[in-house]
Amino acid sequence: MEFRLRGRDYAENVFGGVETLSGAQELVQRVLLRLSVRRGSFLPMPEFGSELYKLCGMKKSERAACAQQFVHEALCEETEISVSEVSYSEDGDVGQVRVFFEVNGESLPQELTLMVGGVRL
Repeated sequence: MEFRLRGRDYAENVFGGVETLSGAQELVQRVLLRLSVRRGSFLPMPEFGSELYKLCGMKKSERAACAQQFVHEALCEETEISVSEVSYSEDGDVGQVRVFFEVNGESLPQELTLMVGGVRL
């Protein structure tokens, strides 16, 4: 059981306490955290997070392959999920990383979309 995060704070439930997550919702939140946090920025766990932020400074031809590599590296410790697809696209100066994964024991695939801003063209 984990606490639900909303923005950068814990989400409040209707009783004024902290809302909790379990099952697939908990895993989806953990995946989103691992992909959103810059690798190395959390000192107690330097391997936590991803390097997706590095896409902004890379050659356009390398971004899709690197996005896939960065996602797999960030999620390798999440043994309860399996990544089925990672795609990368750009709209102006904003990159979009889409991650499709399945939670073990769940029949429905999950999808997350992350925006990577400031991509140099």
